[in-house]
Amino acid sequence: MDGDFTVVGEPGVSAGAVQALRHLVDQLENPSAKATPVAQLGLVGEADEHALRILGEGPVQTDVATLSTMFERVFSQFPDRIAVRYRGVDTSYADLDRRSRAVGALLRDVGVRPGDVVGVILPASTDHVATMLGIKRIGGAWLSMEAGDPVARIATVIKAADPAKVVCSRELADALGLGERALVLEDTDGFQGDSGPFVSGAGDELAYVIFTSGSTGQPKGVQVTNAALENFIAGMPTALSWGSGARVGCLTATSFDIYILETWMSLAMASTVVIAGDDEARTPEEIADFFTTNRITYAQMTPSRLRLLYADAEAADRVLEGLDMLLVGGEAFPEELLVNLRHHPDLALYNVYGPTETCIWSSVKHLEQGSDVSLGAPLLNTTIYVLDEDLRMVPEGFPGDIWIGGRGVSPGYLNRPDLNQSVFLTSPYGGESMYRTGDRGVWRDGELHYLGRVDNQVKVPTMLASMIKTQLIKKR
Repeated sequence: MDGDFTVVGEPGVSAGAVQALRHLVDQLENPSAKATPVAQLGLVGEADEHALRILGEGPVQTDVATLSTMFERVFSQFPDRIAVRYRGVDTSYADLDRRSRAVGALLRDVGVRPGDVVGVILPASTDHVATMLGIKRIGGAWLSMEAGDPVARIATVIKAADPAKVVCSRELADALGLGERALVLEDTDGFQGDSGPFVSGAGDELAYVIFTSGSTGQPKGVQVTNAALENFIAGMPTALSWGSGARVGCLTATSFDIYILETWMSLAMASTVVIAGDDEARTPEEIADFFTTNRITYAQMTPSRLRLLYADAEAADRVLEGLDMLLVGGEAFPEELLVNLRHHPDLALYNVYGPTETCIWSSVKHLEQGSDVSLGAPLLNTTIYVLDEDLRMVPEGFPGDIWIGGRGVSPGYLNRPDLNQSVFLTSPYGGESMYRTGDRGVWRDGELHYLGRVDNQVKVPTMLASMIKTQLIKKR
C-alpha cells in the first residue's frame, strides 16, 4: 500500500485501538503483506498478545486434591459438625458419611460399576446429597433431573443419557416405565450397607452429567470430569475468601450446576448446607423467613431471584442484613440491583460468571464499594480469551467472542459429535481444549466485561473496516 502513515490518539479513542491501528499499519507497510486482504491481518502484536494472555490466565496449581481426598478429610475431621439441615432436621458429617456409604452399597449391589452414569430424580434434600456422594463413592457419575419436570422431558433425558440406574420415587418409576432400571430408596432396607472409602477415580472420568436446554430448547448433556470439579472446589473458595463455619443457603434446583456449589463445594469446606424445601422459598416473605430462621450467612442467587426478593423491600432487607456473602450470577448483573445491594456495606458481594460447559463458574469479581460491575478474573487453572471469528486475539478495548479454556472445560456433550466440533476446539494459544461460550466480551482496565450474546453484537471485522476506512480518508 502506498502512502506515509502516522497513527495518533484522539479523544474518545482507547489506547488499545490506537495500538491496534499502529500494528495494522506496520503490517500494511510490510511488502510481504501487500497481497493479504486487510480483514485477514491481525490486530495484536507479539507483546500485546503476551499481555492479553496474562490478563486471561487464572492462578496455576498442579497439585489439586482429588474428590476422595477432600471428602475423606472433611468426614474424618468434622464428624460432629452439622453437614446438612433440611426441614429443621440436622444431619452431621458422620451421619452423612454413613448415609452416602449405604447408598453406594445399594447401588453396587444392583450392578452399578465405576464409570456408570446414575440418574437421580429426587427433590433437593439430605437424601439427594447423600445419593450424589454415594454414586461418587463407587466411581460413578450422577445425572440430576427435576422430579417436578414433565414426564416426557425426563424420559427424553433418560433416553439420551442411558443411565445404568435411576434413583427416584416409586410413583416416577412407574410413570416412566423404568422397571429394573429404577432404584427406589423407600423400597430398600434403609441406609444399612457400607460401600467403603471413595473410589479414587481418574481425573478424566466423569463426575456428573447435566442437561441444559440451550437456545433451541433441545436438551444437551454436558459431561463434567472429576478433574474439573476438583479444580472448581479447590479454586472457588480461595477466590471468594470463604470462611469457616459458614451456613450456606441452598435454594437452587438440583438440575442446575450451581446447586453443586451450594452442596459439594460447601461440604468440602466443612460448611453447613441449609436446603430449602419446595414450599419454603416461593415468595419474598418465605425466603426471608427461611434465611432468618436458619441463620444463613452465605447465599447464591440469580438476578431474577433477587428481583423477586426485592418485590418486597422489607423481606429483602431481612435477608441481606443477615448475610456475610452473596454471589450473583447466571444472568447479566443489572445496575439497579447493584444500587440496592450497596445499601448493605458489610455484605461481601461477588459477580460470578461461567457456562455449565466449563464447570459452574469460571471467573469472579468482588464488587467492593465504588467498583464497577465486570466479570473479573479467571479462577484457578482457567484461561479466558477474547477472540475474533478467526480465533485471533483482539486488543484490549475491542469486543470479541469469549472462549474459556483450562481444567474446567467439558470433554463435550454426550453423544453429540456434530455439536462438539463447533464449540469445543483446541486452543491455538497452548493446545488445551477451549469452549466457545456464545457470549461477547471486552478486556477493559485489566478486567473482562460482558457485552451480551454473540447474535446481538457487531463483529470485529465490521468495526475494523470502518476504522480503517476513516483513517485512510484522513490520510488523503
